[in-house]
Amino acid sequence: MKIAGEFAGKAGFAKVDGDDSPELVQKYNVEGYPTTIVFKGGKEVGRVLGAMDSEIKDELIQALN
Repeated sequence: MKIAGEFAGKAGFAKVDGDDSPELVQKYNVEGYPTTIVFKGGKEVGRVLGAMDSEIKDELIQALN
């Protein structure tokens, strides 16, 4: 995860295989892959559908501010 390296020490990252964790797919209403969900304080604050690094970075920057 390239972005994880850029945000090391500022944000934590977890990669989940939806096929292995269908309960998480349902819980977080994941409709397509890849989906990036940004959490802050245990609450969802952003979501990006697709592998768009620039959008993911924008969501992370917003969450960190």
